[in-house]
Amino acid sequence: MRLPFPIPFPFLVIPNRHSLHHRFFASNAVSGPASPPPRLPYFVPRNSRGSLPVYSDVHNNGTQYLISVRNVEGNIKALSGDLLRDLCDPTSPESTLIKARITRSNHLVLTGLRRKHAVLDWLVHHGF
Repeated sequence: MRLPFPIPFPFLVIPNRHSLHHRFFASNAVSGPASPPPRLPYFVPRNSRGSLPVYSDVHNNGTQYLISVRNVEGNIKALSGDLLRDLCDPTSPESTLIKARITRSNHLVLTGLRRKHAVLDWLVHHGF
């Protein structure tokens, strides 16, 4: 759009779409939880895409199923104990097959557990 006469800069400010976007979302931001989550001895940071670093892998022609939780900070043994306690019934025969190993000092690998989405839901429920 071309104006028929020049208008001095202080009187006409045309905001670009980025500044309008920032103003709208900055004013309508959703606040976080009212109370902070309880302090746990471990932390699972999200990756650069914003998702949790939980991955599944199948080995040995489908006979071995692995779930790995990567880049765990803090006490990994406490995380594996909490996961196994909450996700598995100790009286079920499945619980005898589930094993947890720590690799590369900050990765947790669960073998025998075929519920990746249950691990993701557990992490989200605990505030990660």
